[in-house]
Amino acid sequence: MKTDEKQFYLIDFQILPEAIKKTIRVKEMLKDGSRNTVNEAVKAMKMSRSAYYKYKDHVAPAFDKPKERAIIFFIIVQNDYSIINKIIKKISGVNNIILTINRGCPVGKYVPLTVAFKTKDTVKVVAELTEAIRKMKGIKSLESKEEGI
Repeated sequence: MKTDEKQFYLIDFQILPEAIKKTIRVKEMLKDGSRNTVNEAVKAMKMSRSAYYKYKDHVAPAFDKPKERAIIFFIIVQNDYSIINKIIKKISGVNNIILTINRGCPVGKYVPLTVAFKTKDTVKVVAELTEAIRKMKGIKSLESKEEGI
C-alpha cells in the first residue's frame, strides 16, 4: 500500500485519546444545533480550538448519513398570491427542497395552504423558520408536522 493512501479503521470510542473524543463531541454539538459556533462548542468541551481544527477533518461516525426530515406546514393565509409567494420564498432556503404545494379553495378572505418540504436543517432552524412565517402579515394560523425520511 502506498503511504499517501488513507487507511480507515473501526476503533472503540473508549480507547480514543481525550482530544479526539472531545472533537467528536464538538462536531455532534454543532450538528444537532445545541451549540451554534465552534467557539461555543469548544468552550463547552474545555478544549482548544487548535486541537479541534487539528482533528475535525479526521473523525466521523462510521455510518454518518445526513438526516433528512419532511416538514409539512398547514397554513391559513389571506387569499393573496403575493403573500403565498413570500411564504414559498421563505421556505425554499439553502437546505430545503419543496416537495408539494397545495392551495385549497378560499373560504371568505382566507385560503388553506399546505406546503411539504425536505430539510437537513436543525430543529432550531426549522423552529425559527416556523416562527418567522407565523409572524408574517396575512397569516391567520400555521401548524406543522414533521416526518423522518
